[in-house]
Amino acid sequence: MPSPDDIPHQEELLTIHRKNLMYLLLQAAQYGGELSAPLDRINLITDVRKNIQQIKDTLRSYGVQVKDKPNEYGPLRQALDKALAKESSAVTETERTRLLRRADFAAELLRGAQVLWVDDHPNNNLGKTTLNRGVTTTP
Repeated sequence: MPSPDDIPHQEELLTIHRKNLMYLLLQAAQYGGELSAPLDRINLITDVRKNIQQIKDTLRSYGVQVKDKPNEYGPLRQALDKALAKESSAVTETERTRLLRRADFAAELLRGAQVLWVDDHPNNNLGKTTLNRGVTTTP
């Protein structure tokens, strides 16, 4: 762990990693998005995000105010945050971290998979047009 005298260096590293992340995301966009990029790019993006988080944690431990930027979180975290904002559910940071850790673990296995959503509560399918016994409904 760096000393408090190392704060300027950590801030410089954070700036460098943020620039690297933006560059990698631009490269990924050429492939149609972050999740469509080659695996080596996805791994680099993941590594840079982890480094950014470690640096932010270090700086915050010394009382330095560090603002989060949207691209510093992967698509899973962004989607989860959007869903939580819609539902206004109270989810603790610990629960969120656990979910994201499980999702990261399963992401490679599930890449390209299709999911059949079966739910006997139609209200859970908000934003989708559903067909129920010949009647089309839109929430």
